[in-house]
Amino acid sequence: MPHDPAVEPFELDELGIFGAGGDDAAAFLHSQFTTNLHALEDGQAQLSAYCVPKGQMIANFLIWRTGAAQYRIVLPRELGAPLLQRLHMFRLRARVEFEDLSDQLVLYGLLPGIETPVPIELPAAPRGKTEREASTAVAWPGASRRWLLATPRTTAASTCANKRNSGSAQWRWLDIEDGLPFVQAANREQFVPQHLNLDLLDAVSFDKGCYPGQEVVARMQYRGKIKHRVYRLGSTDAAPLKPGDEVFLRQAADTRPCGRIVDAQPDAEGGSWHLLASLRVADADQPLCALRPEGPALERLPLPYLLREPS
Repeated sequence: MPHDPAVEPFELDELGIFGAGGDDAAAFLHSQFTTNLHALEDGQAQLSAYCVPKGQMIANFLIWRTGAAQYRIVLPRELGAPLLQRLHMFRLRARVEFEDLSDQLVLYGLLPGIETPVPIELPAAPRGKTEREASTAVAWPGASRRWLLATPRTTAASTCANKRNSGSAQWRWLDIEDGLPFVQAANREQFVPQHLNLDLLDAVSFDKGCYPGQEVVARMQYRGKIKHRVYRLGSTDAAPLKPGDEVFLRQAADTRPCGRIVDAQPDAEGGSWHLLASLRVADADQPLCALRPEGPALERLPLPYLLREPS
């Protein structure tokens, strides 16, 4: 493991992993997801999403292809069943099979930290992927240095002997810091990809052809004006925040919400919160509150990438 021999592993129990395989798996998934799966290289993972015909997302996720030409999809566990159910609906005669692998494979997050042996070389390139026997390591997207490890449950105890039981909250905190929004169950079918900045995160292809919702997504892109974007916000109020909570203009006469929380996590002491929220662009620089117009005040925090209009 030459790239980073010192890592701290913890189990990501809020994430699930799902498989797709068969003679038509590549063509079928390419026709359903927002990215070009035919361009997915063996040593790479890809961010992608699955939309309903009106363009709103059922889920977004990380996907890669194994050496055995099987696809692996990692996303919040609670969205796995809706994703597979819809894929089954549209499979028709395509020779493709789907499987929930969450009971067979354990997902670990790996952060630079204490030295812990991991029996696989960690990829150095962003979204790079390495495989060894039945285990896969993926460099997680984003600015922070971390990896996802998928390994068989039968050998998990020896694979990461010094692991912490759960680190899902810390992993989601890092997603927020990296500006990586993932649809949670409370926000299913609420956002089109651009409203979560997925066009800026290489999770949408605009030249691959049709997929569910493609017409809506493409029209929004080429119209040249995206009215909602994800912003990173903070609150020093200890009031708990969660996905699906609404954002308002502070003490405004118009009491309608101007946005929606995508994800939120407290800091280690629990005294403040960081969150990602999809907001009306026109309101993003105004005084904001969560939950209600006089609710916890929100402060705009920087993202690690630029928000830009479609070219």
